Amino acid sequence: MPSQIGSRMAFQNASNAVKRAGLNPGNAVLSQSYLRMEVPLAVSATSYKFDVLVNESINGSINTQQKLNLQDAFVVNQIGFFLAVPTGTTDTTFRLLTYPAIGTTSSLIGTPPTYTLAQAVATNSIYQGAMQLTVNQRTVITAWDLYRHLFIPPVQMNTGLVTTAAFVSPGAGTTTGHPFDDNVNGADFGFYPTEPNIVVAGNKKNDLTVSMPVGPSAIATNSRLVCIMRGILAQNVTPIN
Repeated sequence: MPSQIGSRMAFQNASNAVKRAGLNPGNAVLSQSYLRMEVPLAVSATSYKFDVLVNESINGSINTQQKLNLQDAFVVNQIGFFLAVPTGTTDTTFRLLTYPAIGTTSSLIGTPPTYTLAQAVATNSIYQGAMQLTVNQRTVITAWDLYRHLFIPPVQMNTGLVTTAAFVSPGAGTTTGHPFDDNVNGADFGFYPTEPNIVVAGNKKNDLTVSMPVGPSAIATNSRLVCIMRGILAQNVTPIN
């Protein structure tokens, strides 16, 4: 559970971390923020590289990303990895998943498109992988296991469908849907703290990759792997040539 004391400590540590990275925080505007990078999943692929900076587009145009400006730096104190199954490239209504949930779409309660049994089993191979982060040709994270981001809540999507009358009101009709959905806590679920804090700089080369021993043999259509970094944004601290 995030706390005001923890947020204050993260803010105080950010200035020191920026100095250690060789940047000048003197005129910087420090504020809480986040980075969000997304990469499409592919059958059998064992390595994925994320776009970190605003001028990078390896993975094409994804409008739900939040990338780093070249003149800014970002001090990371939490990292989250999530699965996502948008309906298409312009969809912004999809939910982030902390495990490959088996189920089907129910427009009645807004359940996101999810995985068949075969897709869910295959997608679990991602949690055998690890993230590596290299900043300015220096590896700052050598092996961050993705298994720490796997969270299967006690209340899950029900794979069996029932009529709306069973969970809405008598006589509501016979439209089918899930009797309940996952419980979600966007502040905590799927995130893990980083210590020491990591500095990602907009004027440096940042290689964020995820590798796994074996790629998924089946994936859901349009599925993605999403990385979210939470922390302190330091604006206008990096010189741009």
